[in-house]
Parts: sequence; structure tokens; C-alpha cells
Amino acid sequence: ILFIAYKAFFANQSFFFINRIILLLVIGFGFFGPLLATAFNAGITWGDLRIPGGQIGGNTISETLNEFIVRPGNNSTGVSLIGIIGLIYFAGVALQLGKFGRNFYTLMRLLIKSEKIKTGWFTYVLLPEGSASFSFFNRLFLDKKLLDEGLESNQIIAHEQIHSRQKHSVDIILLEILVVVQWFNPFIYRLKKSVVENHEYLADRGTLNSIPDISAY
Repeated sequence: ILFIAYKAFFANQSFFFINRIILLLVIGFGFFGPLLATAFNAGITWGDLRIPGGQIGGNTISETLNEFIVRPGNNSTGVSLIGIIGLIYFAGVALQLGKFGRNFYTLMRLLIKSEKIKTGWFTYVLLPEGSASFSFFNRLFLDKKLLDEGLESNQIIAHEQIHSRQKHSVDIILLEILVVVQWFNPFIYRLKKSVVENHEYLADRGTLNSIPDISAY
């Protein structure tokens, strides 16, 4: 619901910093929303605070849910169905964890094997010619030709520096973790696309503010 509201009211606006905050709130709700919903429905007690579960037909939600709990030996079909759903879910989690691990391994391998230049806060990781540029925290992965070229390459480097300074890697890591646990949710992938697009808008704006000739960008 929060993501739909974002797309309806904020996605087409140019308040990119505010959009980033909203998207981070959506990511946070993706982590804690299911836990809060479970706590509400089950009426979990935290210290002296009890969250009511509400009522359905005069019974509390937790009491109503108890009627649908499948107990061992009572309904083997229900147990097997739950088992199958659980198996599919954890298989998806394992698959996404594998993708996350593979991408992280590739990144670390590039970082270790590539030539590096340390300049102040930034570490430039030099990639083969024709490679796409990207950043990971204060590591800027760049086509090695860019450091020897003129204004255009400087703009690309400035663009990646904005990503690094604004800690966009934090958002991406949180999203990747959320994809692992909610891989079945189609909105997660649209959320990821929106976050990446907003990062690019933020980096473009920061780069435009840092160069003297906007038309060259």
C-alpha cells in the first residue's frame, strides 16, 4: 500500500531526497510490517503492553485463528500443504541467497584482483576498457580509460562520487536482503527499480551542481 501511494503521489515529483526517505520507509515497513501484523493478530504481550487482536463474530482474532490451526494427526492434507508451501518459500530464499552470495563474491573478486588507486576518501578500482562504472560505498569501479580522458569522464567519475557520498549502497543492500525474505512479492522488484531510478536522479542532480557547463552533461 505504501509503495502504491508513493507511485501515485511522489514518483513523478522532483523531490528526490524526500522520495529516497519515503522509499527507505517502505523498505523498513517491508521488514517490520509483517512482524507488527503478526503481533497484532496474535495479541502478543510485550511487558505491560498488550496489543489487542480485534474481534471476528464476537471472538478475538487469535481465538478465531485457533480454529484453523492444523494440529498433528488431525488433518494430514493440511499439514502436507503447509509443508509444501514452506518448502517452496525456503527454496526461494535459498535461491535468492545464492544470487546475493554470487554477486558479492564477484564484487570482492573484482576488488581484490583489480588495480586500485587511493585518493582521499575514494578508492578507484580500475576495470578493463568498456566496463560499466558503478560504486560500492567508497569504492568506485571505473573503466581505467576514464582517469585519462577529459570532461566527459570527469562527469562519470563525479556521478559515481555522488552515489558514494550519499551512501546509496546502504539502500541497495537493504533491498537485496528484503528480496531474499520476500522474493515472492512482485512489488519488491518494482520497489527495487524505483530505488535505483531515484539514486540516478540524485546522482545526476549532484553532478549538475558540481560542473560549470550544464549543457556538456
